[in-house]
Amino acid sequence: MPRHNEAVDLSWDCPRAVAHHLHEVRGVSTSGSSQETALIPQSMSFAYLPLVAFGLRLRSSCACSCGALVVLVLGWPTSRPLVLDFSYAFWNVWSPLACGSKEKRAAKTTSQSSCSCLRHLNGEVWAVGRASDTEVLKLPVTKIALGVGRNKTTVYKALEESFKIEKRGRPDLLTKQEVNLLVRTIKAMVKKAQGCYEVTLAMVRKRAKVKASERCIREALQKRKFKFRVLRSKPRLTTADVRDRMAFATKYCTKTRAWWRKNVHLFIDLKNFSVYPNAESRTIAAQREVRGAYRQPSQGLDEAYVVAPKGLKYNTGAKAVKIAGGVGMGRVRLWHDVGQKWNASVAAELYSGPVRDALRRACPSKSSFLMLEDNDPTGFKSKLGEKAKAAAKIKVLAIPKRSPDLSVMDYAIWKKVTRTMRAQEKRFPKKKKETRAEFIARLRRTAQNLPKTFIDKAIGNMKERCERLLAAKGHHFEEGGKSKFV
Repeated sequence: MPRHNEAVDLSWDCPRAVAHHLHEVRGVSTSGSSQETALIPQSMSFAYLPLVAFGLRLRSSCACSCGALVVLVLGWPTSRPLVLDFSYAFWNVWSPLACGSKEKRAAKTTSQSSCSCLRHLNGEVWAVGRASDTEVLKLPVTKIALGVGRNKTTVYKALEESFKIEKRGRPDLLTKQEVNLLVRTIKAMVKKAQGCYEVTLAMVRKRAKVKASERCIREALQKRKFKFRVLRSKPRLTTADVRDRMAFATKYCTKTRAWWRKNVHLFIDLKNFSVYPNAESRTIAAQREVRGAYRQPSQGLDEAYVVAPKGLKYNTGAKAVKIAGGVGMGRVRLWHDVGQKWNASVAAELYSGPVRDALRRACPSKSSFLMLEDNDPTGFKSKLGEKAKAAAKIKVLAIPKRSPDLSVMDYAIWKKVTRTMRAQEKRFPKKKKETRAEFIARLRRTAQNLPKTFIDKAIGNMKERCERLLAAKGHHFEEGGKSKFV
């Protein structure tokens, strides 16, 4: 057993072994029922506490009972080191660490009261005893990192809350002010281009007059979330269009979802549906609905990752069908094949026939009706069409020009019908063929079987769209989130 004033090396990985050796240093037997032995109960599990005491040079003295004997223990997963004074009860400090948060806070308070200071100096840790500043224990950070299996930076972070990693390597070629200049330059150049030509990094670099390379500029812009992205497909709005959209949003943004469902009796629009009678044409139709696939860069030209361009015209072997569709009061109220031509006379026949009959069936107690439609000059806004609507006592809630994002049929119904048709065709046998009449009949059944909840949600979403349009001041607005249906 070491004598007083004799240096002792401790290199144990278990706090029980440290405490046991300290008892021997202080001349106390660890056997029997002494008070020091009871400080660490036999039932305490140190496997839960990955705490390490190591590399310490302890000097025992006759002043141990006065609190001069101090040991520095770095606790993991705790992020702060503990300086424990063994003049206090060892169990009172260690036991709460295996318990709840309140006990952890109590342990932190106990550990702070048991030492006078803890400071970082020249890459080493110093723990100063409460009783005397002459009893100093010195432990290099390198040994701490080696003992706990962490790097020195992690140890420094645990010991000092204010520790910051200094940036290494050569300085950035682009300062913060230059990056801000590049961002302003890109925005101004893209706005001036109006989608008529591409704005490249070489053009931006030349305009901003920076000395960095295009690669350096690209990386700096990516940190600001500026990347070269495909332009989104939207109708080009004129100044008059923006003004009309703003007026529409201002007028109807206060209308509730219930108002749109109850007071607008029919939302009408026209669409051309291609007819796909065989397996080959159905394959082309299915590929046009696929957005993409997960792949490696080298797989871009494999057959499984190549689809026909959506804008490419394809002869399916059957004529397309032009459908006049309308929803209202939770159901598809209108589904009519208008034929191959669409003009003023066809529009007048549509209003005086199928549209009027659908409205009367939906609202038999109404003498006049309110219908939302777009500004189609060929049929909806023709003189014959206006006369037919007046004769049928149909009032029109017209949306602004080039505003498919305000048409329920455009942003919800047509997409839902198309995707449901493709899902049905996926289960068809490869040899199955459909005639044009069978395809049109299946298209009608698909539309009429749309869920009422879906239609009501789509109509009620006009409220959110008017609010977003008002916030965008008449310009394009994001249609995702709550406005996304299909």
